[in-house]
Amino acid sequence: MESLQKIDEYFFRLINSTGWEQMDEVMLLISSKWLWIPLYIFILYTLYKTYPKQFLKILFSLGLLIFLADFGSVHLFKEVFQRPRPCHFLEGIRIVDGCGGPFGFISSHAANSFAIAFFISLLLRRYWWFVNLFSWAVLIGFSRVYLGVHYPFDILGGMFWGLFVSLLVYYIYKMKLKDFDFLWFIWLALVCIWNFVWPEVPAIADVIVAVVLSLGVIATKNRKK
Repeated sequence: MESLQKIDEYFFRLINSTGWEQMDEVMLLISSKWLWIPLYIFILYTLYKTYPKQFLKILFSLGLLIFLADFGSVHLFKEVFQRPRPCHFLEGIRIVDGCGGPFGFISSHAANSFAIAFFISLLLRRYWWFVNLFSWAVLIGFSRVYLGVHYPFDILGGMFWGLFVSLLVYYIYKMKLKDFDFLWFIWLALVCIWNFVWPEVPAIADVIVAVVLSLGVIATKNRKK
């Protein structure tokens, strides 16, 4: 673990120390959510033109995608691993615009952007969409390291979490309406009961319970076919 920390710190300092004042403004813009609103509108327009009959379902899926990516990055990683951000821990680094919260693993910016990139690529199935969206997510991740608020491994962790969430939501999106039968209502009821009876358990325990119950439902449904 110590050697990984040294590698992470080395690449963090390498990226963070290469900045200059003019580039700071560019990286702040890249890290901003508002800059990318035209891109989001263009993506939604493309999805509507490609899947007009499924567009509402895609919107619900995107909402679930962002919720899981963002919620999970905070409650399943930051609050569980509690790894300090480099700007709270390292000396002699460039902090461009504040430090943010105390914990940095994983990056929520990276988790959200990579989740969007992977999910949209799965929907549109075009090589150039994947290349451009993946490059966009990498650029956002790079900006977070440049600004001094995340280690490179925070970005890498966000990428893998985003990939997992995108695959999960895509699986849910591809399910037919008839597949959401009584078994899924049982699943939701059991998760709600678990949270009501044991509200003090860590978020990771909720996820483990949800995963186990999901696997049980899927196995039961496959046995019926």
